[in-house]
Amino acid sequence: MKKQKQVYRFNLIDAILIVLIIAVAAAILYFVTGDDGIFAKAKNDSKSKVHYVVELKTVDKDYLKNIVVGDSVTETIRSGNIGKIIDINIEPSWTITTDTETGEMKKSYYPPINAPQTSEDCTVEVEDSEENGTLDENDLETIGETVTDENQNFPELEYDYYNVRLTIETEMDYTGSSYTVGGYGIVVGYPVYFRTPTYVGSGYCIGFDVVE
Repeated sequence: MKKQKQVYRFNLIDAILIVLIIAVAAAILYFVTGDDGIFAKAKNDSKSKVHYVVELKTVDKDYLKNIVVGDSVTETIRSGNIGKIIDINIEPSWTITTDTETGEMKKSYYPPINAPQTSEDCTVEVEDSEENGTLDENDLETIGETVTDENQNFPELEYDYYNVRLTIETEMDYTGSSYTVGGYGIVVGYPVYFRTPTYVGSGYCIGFDVVE
């Protein structure tokens, strides 16, 4: 006597199970790859707001007015935007010299172009404390504080060249080992070649800070 083969029949429970499996798979797929998924979040998290500082050496005084806060900065090799200037710090140009007597390294500024040439160029008005015109100890102390005395008429020193530090803000991609903007890497100690609407120059990155 031959055994009859059992025929499996598709029922409602099977349909429910299949629907549940599909729903769970879809949910997992969205959680991983959707707009709010972990891959998308990881991609968004790789974007960071960065402030970096570029130092320009011996900038001619006549070009200082061309460097403006708010100007966009373009990298000159690939012509990609690498941020905007948010702060400018200017100081007279200097160089490192060695004291021949002590051997110590020190910062030496270049001579100003309008340094006082005579004692008349840097006089200080001092009022006598006594009616007879003699000076007392307070008057002598006042004379010694000529640098801070509000009555001084020292001319404001001007120089031919200045060092300029630009703080630049931009959004950067973090690749796991470096930060880049438009494919251009910004690394402390490396040169940055750039232009703004009114200035073209180059300098070295001397500071880097991830702010967000």
